[in-house]
Formats: sequence, structure tokens, C-alpha cells
Amino acid sequence: MRIAMVTPGFSASDADWCIPALQDLACGLGQQHQVHVFATTYPHRRSEYLVKGVPVSSFGDGRSGRFALTRRLWKTVAAIEASHNDKPFDVLHGFWADHGGIVTNWAARRLSVPNIVTAMAGELTFEPLIGYGKRKRPIAGRMARFGARNADVLIALSKFHADRIKIEQPTLEPRVIPFGVDTQRFSPQGRVKSLDGQIAVLSAGSLIPVKGHAIVLQAFALALEQVTGLHLHLFGEGHLDSALRRHAADLGILGSVSFHGHVEHHILPEFYRGASFSVTGSYFESLGMVILEAAACGLVTIGSAVGSAPDFCSAEVLNQPGDPVALAANIQRVATEAEFRKQLARKASENVNDGYTLEQSVRGHEGVYRSCRSRSTC
Repeated sequence: MRIAMVTPGFSASDADWCIPALQDLACGLGQQHQVHVFATTYPHRRSEYLVKGVPVSSFGDGRSGRFALTRRLWKTVAAIEASHNDKPFDVLHGFWADHGGIVTNWAARRLSVPNIVTAMAGELTFEPLIGYGKRKRPIAGRMARFGARNADVLIALSKFHADRIKIEQPTLEPRVIPFGVDTQRFSPQGRVKSLDGQIAVLSAGSLIPVKGHAIVLQAFALALEQVTGLHLHLFGEGHLDSALRRHAADLGILGSVSFHGHVEHHILPEFYRGASFSVTGSYFESLGMVILEAAACGLVTIGSAVGSAPDFCSAEVLNQPGDPVALAANIQRVATEAEFRKQLARKASENVNDGYTLEQSVRGHEGVYRSCRSRSTC
């Protein structure tokens, strides 16, 4: 099959892990099919290049604003049409229902090619606790609804994600096809990074409000009052970095918290293997790749019951987002009950192999593509 994948951003080179799950999926599909990636915004340059053998066309110009975005989207549509006229695409697949969905809808109407859209984040939902999602950006919300409603197939990344979409958009019926984790890169075997603390607690994710790191710090401070030897390791970068460091200082726990900043994607498994367990305070996740990556390395993730977390961890150690007291109790239990922690980790590892590997994700997407080659079977 010949597949056009459209996304706001994609790796600028083999070494750039812009959106690791998308690079893995594109390259995984590219082993059996002809995949062409069209990136509307990043890299911030107009270019044609290869990422691990997969051709990429980028249309970024570094400009912001509605007019600049519309121009880039139309240029992407024109490029898809030109490539299709040279050699037809079997399917178009847009990632994010707003940018990717708009482009593949426009192109599909012009080319009469099946159109698949994957909702990637909160573009079709809303999280009132922090004002995250479609209502925060009304124009993007309208774009996303248009992209989703006019797709031949709408994909959500987890059951949690699909359920949240249906609450906000009752007319939509998303299929669940998660991204998969590369179990050759993320596995229990391999180098191990030594981490501070008798019990090293890992929390990975961009330092932005939706990831709930402030809640994690509050919960960790409460857990420290009950459990000695805990040390929290935060991985990620973002505009909240300074504020979170101040927050940790105000809580009196800065000596028990390490801010590691950005860590290259291929190095992350070494840190997962060196941790005792992982914690998430996210208010929303469509999937939560860190949960899958940690599980593939033999590490359980506890905390917010969002994204894939309910599929990977016992409800006993999951809590509603924004509740530091409940999260602290979960941290305390998993930190002090070693055998229980091992049981949770084993279950998480088994669940990765049961349906969340990269190979399984590639097969799931292939099945949708094949069914959509004829519109009548989409």
C-alpha cells in the first residue's frame, strides 16, 4: 500500500525524536509499505528528506497566525495531490484531528481516497480542572470537529480516550488503536542508570500544566513524611521548569527531587530500569507512552487513572487527577510493599506484550487501511 501520513510535526532527521511514537509507526509501516510523511509545521523549513528511509515533506516556515497556518495547510494539500498524481495513495492518515484531519479531509475530497484521522490529544475533549482541550482554543476546536466528523475512520488511542471523545462528541464512534512501544529498545534487559534514593520514583513528561507535576510534588512531599529513602526523579522540559523547582523548594523537598531535564529518547530505558516505580499526575492522557515504555522495561506506573493507565495498573493504586492526598497514599503503599510492587510490574509487562507492542500497532493500522481501500467497507 501507499500511505500518506499528515502531522503537524515530525522528526527533522534520524536523530530527532520529535514525536517518537509517530516516527516508530511510520518507520514500522515503511518496512512493508510505501509511506510518505507530510509535516505541516515542524521542522521549520520547507524541505524534502528521509528519516530512516521514509520520505518526509515539511512545510514549516516558523511563522505563527491564522493566515500562515492556512497557507501551510493548503501547500500540504497541494503536495499530497501532486504526489498522488505521480503515484496514487491508497489511504490518507491525518494525526491530530485539527491540522492533520483538515488536510486529509481536503485532500481526500479532491482525490477520492479514504481518509483516516487519529485524535492525538485533547482536541476533541475538555478537561475543566485545568481548562485543557478544545474549548480553550475555539477555532482549533471547530477544525478538530470538522476533521473528525468527516473522516472515514476516527481513531482514539485508548478506551479512556474514546470514552472521553464520545462524552463530548456523542455522534462520533472512534475505534481504539493504540500506538505501540518498541520492545527491542524498551525492555528489562540492558544498561541501568543508577538513581539517587533507596526507592527511586520516576515521573516523565513535558513540564506543562496538563502533566500535573505540581500535584506529583505535593503528593511526594506528603509521602516523604511517612516513608524514608524516597527520591523523585523528574524527566522532561517545559515552561514550568522554574516554577516547579520553586514549588519543590517551598515544600521543603528540593533535596529529595532531581530535575533531569531533557533526556534523549534512546537513553530513557536506562533510567526506567534504574527506578523502583513510575508515577503520573496527568490531568489527561490520550494514551501515555511513558506508561507503555515503563511497563516494557518492567516498571509499573501508578497515579492518575487516565489514558492507558487503567489497562496497565490495578485500580487500587490509581486515583482521580488533581488529588495529591490519594496519590500520596498510592506512592506510600507501592513504596513500602515490595512484593505488591513486583506483582504490579509483572502485570504491566504482560499487558504490553498482550496488545501494546509496535508490531501489534502496525498490524492494527494495516487492518484499517486495508478495509478502507474500498470506501464501502470503511
